[in-house]
Formats: sequence, structure tokens, C-alpha cells
Amino acid sequence: MSQSRGRRRGAVALVIALVIVASAAIGVLLTRSGDVEPLPVPKPSPTATLLPERPGTVLLQLKDSAGQAVVNMLLGGEPAEHSGSSLTLPPGLLIPTPSVMALQSTPGSADTLAAKNGVSTLLLVRVDATLALDRLALAGLVESVHGITVDVGLGTLTLDGVSAADYATQLKPGEGEEVRQERARAVVTQALRGLPETDESMRQLLASLGSLARSTATNDELVPLLEQVRADALSGNMVKADLPVTVVASGVTEAVVADQVASSRLIARMFPQDLLSTGQTPLPRLVLESAGASAGYLLKVRRQLTDSGVAVIDGGVATLPLKVSRILISAGIPRSRDLGYSIADSLGIPGWAVRASNVPPVDVILRLGADEGLTP
Repeated sequence: MSQSRGRRRGAVALVIALVIVASAAIGVLLTRSGDVEPLPVPKPSPTATLLPERPGTVLLQLKDSAGQAVVNMLLGGEPAEHSGSSLTLPPGLLIPTPSVMALQSTPGSADTLAAKNGVSTLLLVRVDATLALDRLALAGLVESVHGITVDVGLGTLTLDGVSAADYATQLKPGEGEEVRQERARAVVTQALRGLPETDESMRQLLASLGSLARSTATNDELVPLLEQVRADALSGNMVKADLPVTVVASGVTEAVVADQVASSRLIARMFPQDLLSTGQTPLPRLVLESAGASAGYLLKVRRQLTDSGVAVIDGGVATLPLKVSRILISAGIPRSRDLGYSIADSLGIPGWAVRASNVPPVDVILRLGADEGLTP
């Protein structure tokens, strides 16, 4: 599939350009402040790798009749239980693309990698492919496995493709989002268990879904991913969980942000072989903390950074207010180091305020202080 990027503009356009500067320029940057000792260079974070027998992860999205991805599941991984994982992400989850977007809106984005790169950058987990099924594609998938059986309280009911698609994606008046997600899990699990056993049959199934099923991977790339999640579903021991989130805005669909501490712990347990560290995310990543900056200054800086292609993660309020902003970097990782110094240059933050962090950030932490007057 074609891949498109957001346009680069704004006052921080130097950010991305400087990220790829030559090593000679890096040396100049590191020594430009004569009254500062050279930054310590920690060992680079280990590179995340997949176990040979695990093909990776796939983000499965189910769209409703309006084309919104109302169900989103990250499937794959290899937890300690060796049974695979299924992590449900709420439709209103705000992800960086790099501009902030609700996950449910990504199927309509001009950027076909919005969901894949946004989820990966936000949660620091490798996403190898996305597969978005519209209502008719889900119906066709269920029909290919000869329907599914669901528990309706007073007994069980066998649903055909269209009925199963509606059951999984529609939200009835008075129902909470968690009800829809639970129904969707039941439909997806049974559909996965009924997937074809052979590579060729799996390819034929994917081909039959046609343009109603959109993916960032080719059918040949999807086959091993789907074969693995099929085996996980058949095991009956998949680790299933909902992403920990905080509601930031109410509405028909609540806008939520990931609870970074709880989410990172959960991701580490469910997808231990797919974790990303400094310099490995699809988009340059910055955690923005308020350390005395005004709301207007925070908004201005956030816009400048996202306009230049940097994914900005909300870091909340810093422990202590600062008169001069601080930028924390992983000094041993070129992308982190270069990104930190280029942001300092663009925002008029002095070089001595760029510091190596004891806990290497991914990729940079910006603690924005009450120094708006320093900006050009």
C-alpha cells in the first residue's frame, strides 16, 4: 500500500533536518557550550528482536457502518504463558500521527500508516501490520468459518456473517463501550479459530475479502501473522486485557489517553519480544511536561513540534517548576541527542539545558519552563 507522510513545516522544521546531520556536526553540538562538561555517554538500549518462531504482531481494526474503527485489537506477542496476547485499545484512544488523532478515525486518514505508526510510537511496541475490516469484510470472514455461536444470556445463538458483524460493531442505546468490546472479542476469537489451516487457503481467503479488507502488509506477509494468531486463539490461553487509559473528554465516544505507567507494564508482560526503545519508534518521539509554562506556550510548542513531524506525548506536570526549560536525552543514541539539541536551537533554549538522563527517554523529554521570553 502507498505510504504518505504529514507535511513538514513551521518554526521547528530544523528538528527533522538536524536528526540526520553528519557525525562531525554532532561533535560541534556537544562541545558548543564551553562552561559545560561533556555529556556522559550511556550504553545504547538493547535492540528489540522477535523470536524466530514468532512472526510478529497485527493490529486488527473492525469498522462500523460509518467507517469508524470502533474495535481495535493488538494481536500476537509472546508472554510468559507462550499463548499469545490480545490487547483491546479503545476507539477514542488519542494517538500521535504525529498530529493527535483518535484511533477510530485512522481508517479515513490520508496517511495509511497512521494507526500502525501512531500505536507503535505511543505504546513503544512493534506493530508489524494493520488489518482493517469493514462491516462486509467481517461478515465475509465469519461466513468463511460457517458462522459463530454466542452466549445471549438465556442460551446460545448462532450468527451468520452480517448478524455477527452487527453484533460486534454496533452499540445499542444505553450500552457502555465495554459491552461492545466484549462482544467483539467473542466474535474475533471464534473467527480466528476457524481460519484456514494452510497457507494457500489463507491467501485465498484474504484475496476474497478484496478492498473491503485494507492492510499495511501484503497478503503474503499477513499469512504467517494470521496463522500465528489462529494458533493462539485455538490454544484457549491467550492473555487478554484492555489498555489502561484516562478519560480526557466526554462525548459519543470518550477521548482517552494511555496511562503511561500502567500501559508500559502491561505491554512489557504481553509483548516482551516486541518492545521498542530509544531511536526505534516509527516517529521521533518527545514527552512534553509542563514545568511552569503557560497553557498557551505549551500549545504553541506542541503545534510547532507536531508540524515538524515529531510525535508529542503528554507527560503531565513536572515535579518541580523551572525558570529555564530542560531537555533530557539519551546521550548515547544519535537520534535522541540530535533531536534534543535541534529542539533547543529552535526554541531558543540554552545548550547547557540539554542534559543526559539517568533513565534514557524515548526519544526526548522536554520539561517546558516559564522561559517563553527566550524564544526567538
